[in-house]
Amino acid sequence: MNNIGKIIMLLAAIFALCGILMISGCSGNQPEATKAPAAPTEIPGPTAIPVNAEGTTIKDRFIPPDGYTRVEAPAGSFGAYLQNFELKPMGDPAYVWNKDTGAASDISTAAGAAIAVFNQDITRWQQCADSIMRLYAEYLYENNEYDKISFDFTTGFKCDFKNWSEGKRVKVNGSKCTWVEKADPSTDRATFDKYLDFVYQFANTESLQTQMTPVSSNDIQIGDCFVITSWQMDENLGHAVFIADMCVNEAGEKLYLIFEGTTPATQISLAKHNDTTYGYWIPLAEDGTLSITKTVFDEAIQDYKDKTWTCPGQYLRRFDY
Repeated sequence: MNNIGKIIMLLAAIFALCGILMISGCSGNQPEATKAPAAPTEIPGPTAIPVNAEGTTIKDRFIPPDGYTRVEAPAGSFGAYLQNFELKPMGDPAYVWNKDTGAASDISTAAGAAIAVFNQDITRWQQCADSIMRLYAEYLYENNEYDKISFDFTTGFKCDFKNWSEGKRVKVNGSKCTWVEKADPSTDRATFDKYLDFVYQFANTESLQTQMTPVSSNDIQIGDCFVITSWQMDENLGHAVFIADMCVNEAGEKLYLIFEGTTPATQISLAKHNDTTYGYWIPLAEDGTLSITKTVFDEAIQDYKDKTWTCPGQYLRRFDY
């Protein structure tokens, strides 16, 4: 076959192909009438950062990612108390104990604290471990379980609300603590608040970790905590965070919403992670290690920066009293 014949056959093939394309059309250019309209909804569906800005509790504000279902904590449990805890309006940042809007508050805001902040006032002593003790104590207090409210000091002294409500107060002499009769008996809110504020000053991550029960990362419940001391972290301060919600997929893989108080005393707020694959929901490593993102001041650069904070699963703890 000569060259002219080859050219004629090539042109015929091209014309035939164009005819096929004109008949079939391109899948990306379908008429608008053939597309299904988006279903209207009052609550946004799961997105890269699934959150319902109008939600006033953890359960209402945070939507599990596609393929995951929220784990419903048993009614009346500490977990249910956390899932239904009232949040400040979305966009309101966490403030430090004196409501300062300076650098300390900027740290929590930069870390995403305006996404979800527990709606409660705080005092200058309520830091990370104290925030967890407060929540559990308030859960018991609201259920009139006064006899169960008790926290250990770093000295090992057990400071319980029962003695405090009977009018006793703690006399501190060095490392020695003793109960003394000093006030009128009362279980009112003001008395309870003073009890907690006193506890905050003598308890910390070390005493809380010792007092709580170790938990396997295979058996996590809402309300469980990651509590690690300063010497275990090789840092100046220890840290403690807690699981406020949890969701799971059909394969049994779980994601968590982590909340924390911090230093200086700042309102309890949502912890974040640099990996936003599941929005604000955070997975654990296979060995149970938790990683979150914290915003810290770097003396070397004289500015704030993100830092990854990790806590091995061996430091998971639970209140069991």
